[in-house]
Amino acid sequence: MDAQDVNDIDIQQTLRGFKYSRGRVKATLTRISTYLDSVSDRNNICQINERLSRVRALWNEFSNLQMKIAELEDDPNNDVEADLFEDNYFNTIAKAEELLLCYAVNDPSHSQEDILSNQNAVNHSRVAQLPMPQISLPSFSGEFDEWLPFCQLFDSLVTSNKSIVKSKTRSF
Repeated sequence: MDAQDVNDIDIQQTLRGFKYSRGRVKATLTRISTYLDSVSDRNNICQINERLSRVRALWNEFSNLQMKIAELEDDPNNDVEADLFEDNYFNTIAKAEELLLCYAVNDPSHSQEDILSNQNAVNHSRVAQLPMPQISLPSFSGEFDEWLPFCQLFDSLVTSNKSIVKSKTRSF
């Protein structure tokens, strides 16, 4: 066995570890989603809040593992995995927030102002939690004749991009 074979074995073992961890993250999301489907008692509001916090942390965990897997393996199934996780992630967040809002609406101790304030906070947290899109931006060379094409490209990729919240466009 030569050095290349040993390196390939190490890479495969590392890849298996990352995929195992990714599977655990997906399983955690599925368990939380299943729990939210079965909630019927308003006394579970604290649990819903805690699980919602855990779901939000899963996004970064999954993204980091997905990136590491992609660095080691060029497999189109990885994109499918990411798409499925993303759908489940956003569905689970929406379920939890809808349950919390529903319980607040049906609770006579909450005023209409409390409910609207809670809904605004939920909407704000959704925007704050959205991941920034990965945009490959060209660098400006400093040449005068390249400024206009660069400026137009930047405007179309960032400034005019409806999927980016205006306050986040300064991050690019």
